[in-house]
Amino acid sequence: DYVVCPTTATATATATTTSHPTTSNDCKQMTSTLSETATTTIANKQQTSTNPSSSDYESILDNGFAIIRPPGHHAEGGMAGGYCILNNVALAATYILQTYPTQVQRIMILDWDIHHGNGTQHIFQESSNVLVISIHRWHHGQYYPYSKHNGGPTCIGKGTGKGYNVNVAWNCKHLTDEEYEHVMDTIVLPMGVEFQPDLILISAGFDAAQGDDVGECHLSPNVYGKMTRACMALQSRVVCTLEGGYKRSILNRCVEEVVTSLLQFKPCLPTTKQKQQEQEQQEQEPNYRARVEEIKQAIDDSNAGTNKTSNATRMRPSILQSIRATMEAHAPYWKCFQQT
Repeated sequence: DYVVCPTTATATATATTTSHPTTSNDCKQMTSTLSETATTTIANKQQTSTNPSSSDYESILDNGFAIIRPPGHHAEGGMAGGYCILNNVALAATYILQTYPTQVQRIMILDWDIHHGNGTQHIFQESSNVLVISIHRWHHGQYYPYSKHNGGPTCIGKGTGKGYNVNVAWNCKHLTDEEYEHVMDTIVLPMGVEFQPDLILISAGFDAAQGDDVGECHLSPNVYGKMTRACMALQSRVVCTLEGGYKRSILNRCVEEVVTSLLQFKPCLPTTKQKQQEQEQQEQEPNYRARVEEIKQAIDDSNAGTNKTSNATRMRPSILQSIRATMEAHAPYWKCFQQT
């Protein structure tokens, strides 16, 4: 059911900064140069990201975790940045859509790295086949990668891709498990239920974890596992690609929780597509909220023995404002935000 894919070599790159830039000018000036070794590694990395999906589609593994470095979600077409040389998850999504056009027509990408997945967003901003959801610190464009004009809630895609670029943009730090679980309940699950992805790719960054000084947040390893299980309840085929996470003692516990979920969680409920087909046969309007509650119950059952999530009344005002802004921006495009 699962495979871990390490790279066989490490790509080398030189940049004008040795860490995430601290100003927008640093961001604009950042450049990366590939060595001959890195060029060779690129082929390995492309194969690594797509390896869980690179044979006959019906007989391949259900899910996987690609443990690769460098990360990729900041890389755009023709431009590296933020440690990222190639956009690994975008390469995987594009490869799968082109290779299996019958089996995979819709892919959902969930990016829970603490930084905005600006590269992934730009690559798919005009696509209605790829739903990109990025949950990140934004601070009105004052947090890396300084996406002032394209990392906020009103950046929803372009052309046929309108409504398929989703930014849950935090304007505060010290995020907690409860706040991420609330985003999953109110945005990710409802959109996922309506979108019906044939595959879910996760840009799995762990720099929001408790103890990682980069993200300055407080997520536990458990919540990463819970978010993984929520995705698996939407669609059993889930592939994670490692993004950020800069303290190994924390990173290993978070990755272990995600891998355990990929190995062990088997939701005892029909897939979202099966559920909607059943409703369509009965000529009923899909009840997105009821479906979300069904999924949430399955996740809670799998999480027995841990603390229940807090309700929305305990959320900080800034958190609720960010979530509400995202829902309002996408309400014209998604029925799940229009149901009363």
